[in-house]
Amino acid sequence: MTTPRKPRTAPQPASPPRDSDYLTRDEALSRLGIKRSTLYTYVSRGWIKSVPSDASRSHLFSREDVERLRGRGLAHAGDIAPSETAMRWGPPVIATRITQITPEGPRYRGRDVLELARAGYAFEAVAQLLWGGTWEDGKLVWNLPARTPREPLPESMQIQKRFAAAVLALGGTRREVEGGETLRIAQEIIACMAQECDALAARPARRAAAASDARSAPSIARRLALALGITPAPATLYALNAALVLCADHELSPAVLVARVTASSGADLYACVAAAICAHSGAQTGRGCDKIEELIGERAGRAALRGHLQTVRNYGTQLFGFNHPLYPHGDPRAWLLLELAGTAAAPRSPARDLLWFVNEAAELHHTYPGIAVGLVALARALELPRGSATAIWTLGRTAGLVAHVLEQRLEGYLMRPRARFVG
Repeated sequence: MTTPRKPRTAPQPASPPRDSDYLTRDEALSRLGIKRSTLYTYVSRGWIKSVPSDASRSHLFSREDVERLRGRGLAHAGDIAPSETAMRWGPPVIATRITQITPEGPRYRGRDVLELARAGYAFEAVAQLLWGGTWEDGKLVWNLPARTPREPLPESMQIQKRFAAAVLALGGTRREVEGGETLRIAQEIIACMAQECDALAARPARRAAAASDARSAPSIARRLALALGITPAPATLYALNAALVLCADHELSPAVLVARVTASSGADLYACVAAAICAHSGAQTGRGCDKIEELIGERAGRAALRGHLQTVRNYGTQLFGFNHPLYPHGDPRAWLLLELAGTAAAPRSPARDLLWFVNEAAELHHTYPGIAVGLVALARALELPRGSATAIWTLGRTAGLVAHVLEQRLEGYLMRPRARFVG
């Protein structure tokens, strides 16, 4: 299936629902306090995204772009601190040598992440690149021993909370920094999380067998496949490995910010990673995959999905992981994941309908996929258990979290911004 990058112009709603991703012209003018001509100047310069409405010649304007410009305008007027606007997709606030965001996608230490994923380089090798800045053998595996079984966590625990609890339990009374085993511990944390994915497998008997096999699997992608209860065929492992690589880091996400703040306080790696995973579990970040799964259902056909197009159009940015602020025409990582899903999906797979849905959203509504959408499509194509997309995103991102913890430790300062009292 071909995913479009230059969609057709199509009708849009004349009056967006309250709290949708778009504002009417009058609402945008009111929020910004500017003239109509100035608004259209902002649009022509690419500062505010505009889409056509249906019942008139007017346009709708991106709420997020309007709020961002409004924040900067107030900052320039001296009403709020510029650093406050920086917290809303504003100017960069932290120097890093780990990941650079470009229009073509992230670059890990100068290496294009899409090229790393396409080439099939091992997730472990990419993690080592993020952590130390040196490139190991692209087929690197960690060969970690089996983890000692512990008291099982509740069956109903959400997967990201399960990850965080497992990481803290893995730490226990171990001393990380003093023991000089930080990188080895980082490897163990990721392997532990891969094994925890057995909780998503459909049948307890198969889950137990998969977990046993996963403990001795030679790669993280293979451990993940076995834990999820699927056959680790070469094509499946390639797709899972690519997904982990694509998810590994994305600069200063909320989870990364939490990891760096926690690291700056002197906490150990277990606490830093667990805290960051909890931050990643929010509905607007790591649980975006769950929201998409809830919206489209298990086996929704095209008729049902067509009814969801307007919902995604109105609330895609806020709730469903579309229209990423850094990628006007869709997240390049998402496009690659959708390509992998199209290759992996069987002819009658529900993933085919989801790919059609993404295609329609892009062409008809100028609503472009984020990474969560791509992950759900790939999970469906590989017939993974529900919740697997969220697990893959969090597992892959942990490599980046560790990298930022290490970098923040080298900076050696406590991250403690000031608050502006308004009471």
